[in-house]
Amino acid sequence: MRVSLTVFCVACAVSAGAQQLPEMRCLVSNGQGYAFGSPRQVATGVIGNIDVSSDGKFVAYERMVAFDPLDEVRAKTSKPRMVLTIWNAQNDSSWNVAESSLDNRVQLTFKWTQTNNIGVLISERPVKAGDRSLTEAVIERIQAGSNQRQTAFRYVLDPNGGMVDASPDGKAVLVRGIDGATADEVVDLSTGKRISVGKEKEGGFVMWGADGSLLVARRVADGNRKWLKYDFPSGQLVDVTPPKFEGKDIEPFALRPIKLPDKEGAGSFLAAVATDYINADEAGSNGRPHTPPTKAEKLAQSDPGLRGPVLIDADPSSYSYHISHPAKMLVYGKRGGLFVCPFEPIDVDMLEKAMAARAKAKAMDKAKQVALALIIYSADFDDVMPPNSNWQENVYPYMKNKDLANGFVYSLNGNDAGKITDPANTMLGSVDTPYGRAVAYADGHVKWVPGVNPTYAYLSAFGEERRRPVGAIVTV
Repeated sequence: MRVSLTVFCVACAVSAGAQQLPEMRCLVSNGQGYAFGSPRQVATGVIGNIDVSSDGKFVAYERMVAFDPLDEVRAKTSKPRMVLTIWNAQNDSSWNVAESSLDNRVQLTFKWTQTNNIGVLISERPVKAGDRSLTEAVIERIQAGSNQRQTAFRYVLDPNGGMVDASPDGKAVLVRGIDGATADEVVDLSTGKRISVGKEKEGGFVMWGADGSLLVARRVADGNRKWLKYDFPSGQLVDVTPPKFEGKDIEPFALRPIKLPDKEGAGSFLAAVATDYINADEAGSNGRPHTPPTKAEKLAQSDPGLRGPVLIDADPSSYSYHISHPAKMLVYGKRGGLFVCPFEPIDVDMLEKAMAARAKAKAMDKAKQVALALIIYSADFDDVMPPNSNWQENVYPYMKNKDLANGFVYSLNGNDAGKITDPANTMLGSVDTPYGRAVAYADGHVKWVPGVNPTYAYLSAFGEERRRPVGAIVTV
């Protein structure tokens, strides 16, 4: 799909004479252009907890499978269940790894490691030991592609506070509340090494840092909090308590600046957000620009579908999403299933050429069709052109699509076409774009005049008053 998107952009750039060009959704972010394909559905059901492998080749997600009402008629007792599935983007296949339901009461947690196709699956379920209720936790190594599961560790936990928590990078797990143990454990999944972590007193706790480090918050004598970090090679605790700010405790992770992902080059990024509504950008919002528009502004003005953000899906239930830069795809779930939308980084200059060609082709085609409708109208009304005040209403019957009149600036006003002495140089009207103007003449021919700034009519048709649907998936 990446190749087809690039070829499509090149085809747009060299097909200026084409009458019709396919729709293309693009945006410019930090000097980088992106072209988006069409989303396609790869799974059905209610989707949640989407996680993409580091190489972008595998997508793990949870899918709610509802019970079949007909089972009551068939005397069956099917129940809703949650299925953990891995989708293989290379061959478009799916693997149902595990499932939980009201019957087995298994809680599933999955996380990809930094090794491309390796994941960690944590399954927790209630068990009985005599009259005691406990929790069994199983940690498995999942290898996507070959569809292999390997049990790495098994623990029995106290149901009151016992849990298994994987590190952000999937390299290790923290096991709390081990039944009969006086300490918690950290398990290095790559080596199998177990490190004992002492349980903290009231007011203290152990947690994973955003960078995968294990942090300990410990209350000290003066009532303040002390932060320690485990050094895994030595098993020692290192004091990383930051200085106080206005007498208040500061978490060590609060001192690190938040960095946006830099996947496509210096300062370039994409992110997906669910939004209530998105206004179009402000390029040209005050009518005709006083200065020539910049390249980015021209790109933003050239088409309603070309601006940041770009509308990917308008379904109000689109809430779960993930962008994979290695695989160049946006993965998102919504009511009804899991969807994938491919994208391709493209050169901004190439994008501008493609948009200029597309804008010209569309404007020329529109001007040609409206001019033909005006000429046919005048032939039916004794060579009299329609009045300027309501010309659209008069020529609608002569158009295949009423939207053709949008953006066309009509120049005449009830003129007698029979008295036009030089129809080849008498302008009927024009269609403006950020790249030029398509001018229609009374003899039916259309001429392209490059480098004309957009008129107020064009900006009114495609201006910032346009709003996007509630709950849209967009890219920024």
